[in-house]
Amino acid sequence: RKSIDNTPELAAWYDAKYLEMQDGWNTPAEECNKHLDDLGVPLDRSLKLLDVGCGAGHFLVEAQKRVNTWGLEISKVGVELCKRRGLHYVTQQSIEDSDLLTAGAGKFDFITSIGSLEHVVDLDRALDNIRELLKPDGKFYFYVPNEKWVHMDQPNERTMTSGEWCRLFESHGLYVDQAKEWND
Repeated sequence: RKSIDNTPELAAWYDAKYLEMQDGWNTPAEECNKHLDDLGVPLDRSLKLLDVGCGAGHFLVEAQKRVNTWGLEISKVGVELCKRRGLHYVTQQSIEDSDLLTAGAGKFDFITSIGSLEHVVDLDRALDNIRELLKPDGKFYFYVPNEKWVHMDQPNERTMTSGEWCRLFESHGLYVDQAKEWND
């Protein structure tokens, strides 16, 4: 398992991986919509969603059909792929950056992280920032590997039991409403 302890080096690793994979990891539209349905995202343009680690933008393409969307991605190549998809509010930035709290979008009704949160360098700072960016009645939806995950092909591939993930999120003021297992 490769460990990278700084965000610029992690971003460079993902830049190289996106270039190698061309269009990045492609999450099928039906899987994206299942995540959106599980989160309870309605068709309502007054609501705002932030996707943390948005990659090439496949999830945001589906989300923007329902709500206003923003994305954060550390990879410059990932951001370029998002822009090619017509996603205009994607920033090359890490959720760990403290200046996110003063950025222009304000607070969010929904924050998602689909297979990205387990790779950040400073998970505690990331979770604190997510809590600060979330509206008081907002929902944070995370998709992370549990202890059964065997695909250790990316840097900082954290795995925990569902209970450990839930306790970690709760220690940062993120109340866990539901936890369920998907796929492998």
